[in-house]
Amino acid sequence: MGLPARKIEYEERPIKRSGARPRSSAAARRKTRHASTLITQVSILAIALLAFAGVARVAVAVRAAEAAIDAHRLERSIRTELLQSRKLEADCSALEAPSRIGTLAASALNMRTTSPPKYICVPPADEKPERSRDAAARKDAGATRTSGLAALVEELVASEAQALLVGDVGLASSR
Repeated sequence: MGLPARKIEYEERPIKRSGARPRSSAAARRKTRHASTLITQVSILAIALLAFAGVARVAVAVRAAEAAIDAHRLERSIRTELLQSRKLEADCSALEAPSRIGTLAASALNMRTTSPPKYICVPPADEKPERSRDAAARKDAGATRTSGLAALVEELVASEAQALLVGDVGLASSR
């Protein structure tokens, strides 16, 4: 206890602060506050625009991907329809084959092929038919009468055959 009492004195020295600025007037503080508010608003707007652009880009990419998927699905559908169309054409050509139709007609409908048509050749009225030796030997009046009668019968039969061929059409036109 042997120490004498000392008085501790504190000196007040101004504290130096880094970046400290002297007090300014209220108008200057308003200007800086307004400028900082404006900078904050502009930066918020810029961030919002960038976010909107990012969302729009993602939406466009999604639509492009969906369109590519739809296009692939359509191509696959077209390919399937094309193969089915080719298969149906092959089936149709097999069904239309003449040999198959002939076989079906013969078996199911009891049909058969026809013989080739036979034609009767009548000489025109202007030409005189060649006479055989027997006809040349007979040159009497009765023979000329029978040939005239045969020509008349032939003309009647031909007109009746024509009327039968024309049928109702010929009758309707005369009414």
